[in-house]
Amino acid sequence: MNDWETFWHNYKNAKQSQRLSGLLGTLGETVRENKTLCPAHNDTTPSLEIYADHVHCFVCGFHGDLQDYLQKKGYNERAALEEAARLYGIEAPPEQGQAPVTSKSSGSVSANSDYTNRSPSNQRAPSWLPDVVEAAQAALEAKATPEAKAVWEYLKSRKLHTVATSLRFGVVDSTVESSQAGTALDKLRGRLLIPTLAEDGTPVFVNARTVQADVEPKYLKPAGLASIAPYGAQTLKNAPQKGRILVTEGELDGGSLHALLGLQEAILGLSGGVLPREGFWDQKIAALNVPVYVFADSDNAGEKKAAELRTRLRAAGAKAYVVNLPGHADVNAALCNLGQEEATSLLEGLLANAAHAETADAQYIQSAFLSELDRRLKTTNMQYTTGLPELDKLLDGGYAEGLHLLGGLTGTGKTSFAVHMTIENALQGRHVLLTTFEQSRYELWARITAALTNVPYAAIKRGYFVQGEHERPTSELLQADEGWQKVLQVARHVRIVEGGGDALSGDDGTQTLEVLQADAEAIRDEHGDAPLIIVDYVQRMPAPKHIREVQERVSHNAGSLQRNLSRSVGSPVLALSSVNRRSYNLGAMDMEDRLSAFKAAGELEYTSYTSLLLYGLPEAKQGVRMRPGMTSTWKPMVLDLVKNREGRTGRVACKWTAKGDAWDSDMPYGSDGEAL
Repeated sequence: MNDWETFWHNYKNAKQSQRLSGLLGTLGETVRENKTLCPAHNDTTPSLEIYADHVHCFVCGFHGDLQDYLQKKGYNERAALEEAARLYGIEAPPEQGQAPVTSKSSGSVSANSDYTNRSPSNQRAPSWLPDVVEAAQAALEAKATPEAKAVWEYLKSRKLHTVATSLRFGVVDSTVESSQAGTALDKLRGRLLIPTLAEDGTPVFVNARTVQADVEPKYLKPAGLASIAPYGAQTLKNAPQKGRILVTEGELDGGSLHALLGLQEAILGLSGGVLPREGFWDQKIAALNVPVYVFADSDNAGEKKAAELRTRLRAAGAKAYVVNLPGHADVNAALCNLGQEEATSLLEGLLANAAHAETADAQYIQSAFLSELDRRLKTTNMQYTTGLPELDKLLDGGYAEGLHLLGGLTGTGKTSFAVHMTIENALQGRHVLLTTFEQSRYELWARITAALTNVPYAAIKRGYFVQGEHERPTSELLQADEGWQKVLQVARHVRIVEGGGDALSGDDGTQTLEVLQADAEAIRDEHGDAPLIIVDYVQRMPAPKHIREVQERVSHNAGSLQRNLSRSVGSPVLALSSVNRRSYNLGAMDMEDRLSAFKAAGELEYTSYTSLLLYGLPEAKQGVRMRPGMTSTWKPMVLDLVKNREGRTGRVACKWTAKGDAWDSDMPYGSDGEAL
């Protein structure tokens, strides 16, 4: 044997004789119950399973031996191999140079300068594997056992039965036996057997998937068998003719592409979304000099894996693109949801646009944009009422997705109007997330309760009321009031979150948006509609400590509310704001001055979709309908829509009764010289 053959022989023997858990402990890793932190993702709870000679993460799919583990820890290939040799107590690998490549036909070692550092080991698969794959395939085709019938029905449900034979799928039923395999097949009984074939068609790996929904783990492989080739490796020979390579996360998605686009496509289905490091597959793929399209599963983990693979393939010199499937969890879901013809049309369109996805919006228009249209079609509440019909008309139905401002001097009813809107929307079944930096959660619920019942706010604040000479618990009076059921109805649709203290405002301000975004997303995910979000008020909202100037803080918060809540969650966000003292007489100011009234406005007036000012109705406008009498408890007010990015501006007059937070009798403002 030459030096490389000797090294790999020693390396293999060392792997088989020394347990990996002890070596990782030697490296200083914390190993408990054969688990440690996975280096392939941001792991906080040990999820990397340590076996005798390899590791596997069931969270991110990382799989490999000691060298692979070291590479994930930051070693380059050569350094990782040298460190692995040191830990195993064997001589270091030969010096860097031409790496040996094992011939598929003879098993002999020859020099090949295209791939360096590490030899692919196509001969590592056990000798019993081809016979087991053949027996499992025959068992599935025969469908003579309950296990085979169950697997066949599963493939039909996934619309993969048409390609099962061609892809050499099988089932490990009671007819599949192998004296050489010993007990390796015992855990695979009743599972769908998915073989990985080398470039010459020889089985080199198998994955076994359960077909029962309640069985974990979903995938198993024979003990000691490592993946040294990607599923579909034998199809790469078709890449030059087809002019592309398609990659999916998971073997069944790869099979789904074959069912949709034909058996002659070059398709790789990566187990766990990971391209094996051993075998120089990224270099081999790049050497074919055709575009590579990586289909991403439609979740954060899938998109992350696809992006990482694209980066890796591009580093090897390949033209790699990510294809997203909004509206479908993965390729197989698209096949099952749409059927053959429609799914094929969708995929071909996405592939045609994928190369432009990073420089233009072709893929976005075909996928995400259309999916968003469908989402909006199914959304019940796209607009949230102000509770005032005339103001809703100006807003084309109410507040829709975007950042909206409500400004006014202290004591002019901003919070009261927010309470009024909260009640009106909740009574109509719409969800509201009210964030308060001014009053407590209890105080706001006291106001809502007082508005919906005959129980005075003061009695709710005190917790008791006076009846004759006796003090009685307010809780008794409330529960006996006919309006109490309305309070309970509102409570099913409203969440009030307190600002200040520990609830929202961490020292650096980051906690505020995290809490609000998490709450809003939870409401949206549970009920299907993004909630109306009210922030009372924006000048009190904390910001990162390095932002000291008030105007800069307000600008930061305005941008954050727009990005993190409105745009990300899809909510209308109504931010209450104070106004400048110089804007005391808002009714007499022209439009431009009224628009600039927001205190320390910064980005507020530029970022907002609408800006609404609240102030007292000028005496000159207080005609018969809007002139309060001596005994009136209401005040005439103006709701002045000074900005509306997507519609009209205008003013509405209405009556505000502070007691009970009542807003009603709204009417158009009319011309300045006309009394109401």
